[in-house]
Amino acid sequence: MADLRFILLLFFLLPLMAMSHEYETGPQHIASAWNINRRALMASTQGRYYTKHDVFTTPRGDTSGVTIWDSQLSISLAYGLTSRLQMDALQVVVQSNHGQVANSTLGDLFLAFKWNVMNSKSVAVGLRTDFRVPTGKNHNIPLNPYAGGRLGFAQVGLVSLKLSGATYDLGMHLDANAGWIYYNDARQLLTNNAEEVISLASSQEWFGGAAFHYTGVKYGFFVEVLRRQFLVQPPPAAYSREASSYLSVGMIYQFNQYVRLKTGIDYLLSGLTDETEYLPEFAAGAERRWQTLPNYPDWRFNFGLTFRLLKGLPPKPKEKKPPKQELIAETKNAQPDADKPSRRKKSDKDIKELEALMKEQKAQAQAGESMNEERMQQERERMEALLKRLHEDLGHQSEEEKPSTPVADEVSPEK
Repeated sequence: MADLRFILLLFFLLPLMAMSHEYETGPQHIASAWNINRRALMASTQGRYYTKHDVFTTPRGDTSGVTIWDSQLSISLAYGLTSRLQMDALQVVVQSNHGQVANSTLGDLFLAFKWNVMNSKSVAVGLRTDFRVPTGKNHNIPLNPYAGGRLGFAQVGLVSLKLSGATYDLGMHLDANAGWIYYNDARQLLTNNAEEVISLASSQEWFGGAAFHYTGVKYGFFVEVLRRQFLVQPPPAAYSREASSYLSVGMIYQFNQYVRLKTGIDYLLSGLTDETEYLPEFAAGAERRWQTLPNYPDWRFNFGLTFRLLKGLPPKPKEKKPPKQELIAETKNAQPDADKPSRRKKSDKDIKELEALMKEQKAQAQAGESMNEERMQQERERMEALLKRLHEDLGHQSEEEKPSTPVADEVSPEK
């Protein structure tokens, strides 16, 4: 009951929080290379929030200040299409920002397809393709990662190492991601200024990071580092065009096997230098929203709730190959089957020959013919040879007709 009250309290607090997708700042930007089970369904709510007081001195020497804030809220679904292919959809449902997005509006839609390339007991390798669909009204929002306002995509490589734990979501794990983002913003209007600042070439960005996670039955923690660097930088009038690095630390609390809470704080390690050109110093500059703060928040609170709606089907265990000796033994046992018709034909011939020999001896005895000792010895040796060959052939046939499972293991139903 206490857990239920805590979950309800978090839902009431959601509008004050915000979200972070995989390649944005937040505790969930480093993804695992392992996929959820086939036909499994996961639902998540993510949030993030930042606020700070911007204090500055006016040209007249007066001290002034304004409170800067930014928040975002999203919901997402993850579905296991196969044991190796997973699809994710994330929609930013609330986007609020000081100045530019004063009224909460709908944000962009993210789609991701993750393919598990290689999987073993302790190592997994994956590839992910992300799409950013510009469903939001505003783009290139201050205090947020750069967005060009057009359909963009990213390619991400993922590697995961399981250090302990029976499954990929329990125990100690190391995850590493590296990717490339193509913003597709060439000739795109980035500001509302009269000069109509546009991006002449499509912006491109590289990012990479690593994370350590420990998840117990109830509690866990994580530490993550993420680095972003533009390969093709946005125009000088764009917000958030600097390279940046974040350190994220946080905790994990598992209510039960169906509900998990993940919360943490981001710390900006690099990217404090503001590289945006502003008005009125630059005619084609952007509007200055604050005086002393960088484009990226120097800290940010994040949290997310994950719900397991469907467990799905676990992967089938791999069949163990029999040892080499067993394969050789099976091959040897299988060889007589090819000679079975010829041996059976030979046995019938020996039986007929033995019957003919016995008839001949009986006929000679009835006729009263007497055989000398040498001839009797020859006939006896001939019969013994025939009987020996016949005994060997019958022995082979009885071995082949034995059941594959021991009779002792069979259980006959009661009548």
